[in-house]
Amino acid sequence: MKYLIFTLTFLSFCLFSCQKSTDPLESIIWGEESNGLQISLYCLGQIISQEKLCEIVIKVKNVSEAEISREVYTTLNLIDEGKKQSYISYFNLMAENLNELYESSRSHPKTNLILDSGDQIKFRIDIRELGWVHPVDSRPPYAEFFDFVDKSSYQLFCRLEIVSNGEVISNYEKIEVQ
Repeated sequence: MKYLIFTLTFLSFCLFSCQKSTDPLESIIWGEESNGLQISLYCLGQIISQEKLCEIVIKVKNVSEAEISREVYTTLNLIDEGKKQSYISYFNLMAENLNELYESSRSHPKTNLILDSGDQIKFRIDIRELGWVHPVDSRPPYAEFFDFVDKSSYQLFCRLEIVSNGEVISNYEKIEVQ
């Protein structure tokens, strides 16, 4: 009887542990740790069009043993897979709401990032709502996504430039602009 219960328990464990999660955010990939931080970027859809939302989730976490307080510039970067063109969007990582975040993308905001050990922040945003520029000309005027970004395949990633020294880069996600 003990063996039967053990076998059934073991088989139940195997069955449930082998099932694939239906939540795509559980399988998030993190960029490399740098300066006590890690960033994850996840696209909720890999095809961008004017008719479809292009939501992404950005998570930043403190992986150090202490509180982190750093001045940072935060950017989303689109790099054409053919290396012909690239685009960048600056935004306030610590914006209190989406409207403030979207408005901040029309400037080049410096943010004071403060995270306790083990803490993380998370944003879910539509990249079509951000202001975009070419990286070689990071001053206004900023353009709307579809008025500016060419149709192509891109690699999208998030970057924190630490003012004092260093950077933190997320994982890369492939997207298609149509």
